[in-house]
Amino acid sequence: MNKLIAIALSTLFASSVALAQAPAKADAAKPATAATPATPAKPAEPAKPAAKPDAVKPGPGPANCDKPMSKDGKELHGAAKAAVMAKCKRENAGPAGGKMDQKNKMKKCSMDAKGKKGAEHKAFMKECLSK
Repeated sequence: MNKLIAIALSTLFASSVALAQAPAKADAAKPATAATPATPAKPAEPAKPAAKPDAVKPGPGPANCDKPMSKDGKELHGAAKAAVMAKCKRENAGPAGGKMDQKNKMKKCSMDAKGKKGAEHKAFMKECLSK
């Protein structure tokens, strides 16, 4: 049984090798024609710069952050839109009604607490953050 399997496999292998080496077609026997000379390539044009987030100058107020527009009046999409939206929200995020968000409050209190150490620093931070 093993000999039969070995013979079958060797026959398949031999036939695949024989078929892979098929004779060349008659067209290949024709003499090669002269190649056309290559034309020089055109110099590469510089790429246009990507839309910059600074292209849009949103005015004050969150209403202008809703639909950011490019210089030519088209609505922005993708990364350019996200960058403009983030910038617009940053610029327009002021303390509403005198309240600050926790991150800005920590930053301000931390700057004011420079030079204080230990219990004094802890007490100052507690009072500053509770405002």
